[in-house]
Amino acid sequence: MSTSCVESLDFERILVCEDHPFVQFGIKSLMDKIVPHCKLIFSQTGREAISHLKQHRAELALVDLGLPDMTGVELISKLKSLNNSIKILVLTSCENPTVLKQVVNLGVSGVMQKASSAEELECAFLHIKNKKKNIYLDSYVKTILSVTDGISFTPKEVEVLQKIVKGLSNQEIADKLKCSIYSVRFHRANILSKTNMRSAAELTAWYLKGQA
Repeated sequence: MSTSCVESLDFERILVCEDHPFVQFGIKSLMDKIVPHCKLIFSQTGREAISHLKQHRAELALVDLGLPDMTGVELISKLKSLNNSIKILVLTSCENPTVLKQVVNLGVSGVMQKASSAEELECAFLHIKNKKKNIYLDSYVKTILSVTDGISFTPKEVEVLQKIVKGLSNQEIADKLKCSIYSVRFHRANILSKTNMRSAAELTAWYLKGQA
């Protein structure tokens, strides 16, 4: 790893959302080599991550999709609502194309498998630091998404979907998202059409199966 490469990756503060101590240790070891001067802020739950971001402005967040208190999709939405400029790199062991497409559609900067090499993590950091417009996908994630017929949702549809599976009514969703009930009905209809589901109950069962 070249000195010039390390200097170009000089992030000031990175938020790491990962609940397994062993994985945290591995991430820290890699970070010490890739971004040695960066301040790392670790959180084991989504709530901790949100609290940290409220107190400290971070340039980049590394997010695991399997946190104990909320889904990665939900956490990403909340982090972006707090700081729309934050870059998010997803580190996951998830291989479900439906879930991965949901994450991609949230506008994250990259998605990588936890088994990726240090070199690939460095490439992802360079991609994000250089403000590339396209999303960074490691080779394995790219393969998963390219060979499946997963469903693509818009960011707003993802938000509405999350509220539907929590059992909220159209009016409650409209109040939460600060939009009209007609907009919620429109997005709900699109979601049901894309998933070929007939009811909120069927949609919820399908969604939870994808999160498992």
